[in-house]
Amino acid sequence: MAAGLGMDIRVLNPGAGRTFHPKLYLGNTGKAARAVVGSANLTGGLFANIEPAVALHGLRSDQPIARAWEWALNLWEDPRVQPWTEKWVTPQEEAFEPRLYAALEAEIRRDPVFRILGRDRPNRVVELTPLEVQIETERSRERTGGAEPVPAWMFNLAWQRLQTHGTLSNAELLKDLRVHRSTAVCAMMARLPQVEVVPGRTVVLRWR
Repeated sequence: MAAGLGMDIRVLNPGAGRTFHPKLYLGNTGKAARAVVGSANLTGGLFANIEPAVALHGLRSDQPIARAWEWALNLWEDPRVQPWTEKWVTPQEEAFEPRLYAALEAEIRRDPVFRILGRDRPNRVVELTPLEVQIETERSRERTGGAEPVPAWMFNLAWQRLQTHGTLSNAELLKDLRVHRSTAVCAMMARLPQVEVVPGRTVVLRWR
């Protein structure tokens, strides 16, 4: 995604039997600069988790910020760095979190038809596997003649966000977390014992 936005990406993993795993985020506008040093990965960690971090705001010349920039630039120019290319992408299928999988499985056994919140349109679960849910809708029947997959990572991300933040809206799931099957995910999550639907015109889920 970053490459698609025109960003320069480099890969550094010194090895020696260990993974290079620090997290440092830097930005500046003119003389003003910011640095965030913490535990959050540049993935779900910044969106769904509770992570410790130190956020520094000031001038680029302020010693703590200047040292962070110097360290990062040294890494950026490290002779072992390699330019990022598509070869670095290793597709990995994410499995359901076990507790979430068990809860969904129980609800599907009880009733495989889930109603889209606010629209009352039926979604029928054809199959649940450890990696995805096969869901049949009016649209999927028109497009493919049957069900379409919704991957496990979409549910995992919604599940994590709900637990850490307490609430999750359909708009947040779609626009912020980029879960493009947000209506189907919300419909299924709403049936779980730990989740309730907040009354209102917009779709919002709340962790009990």
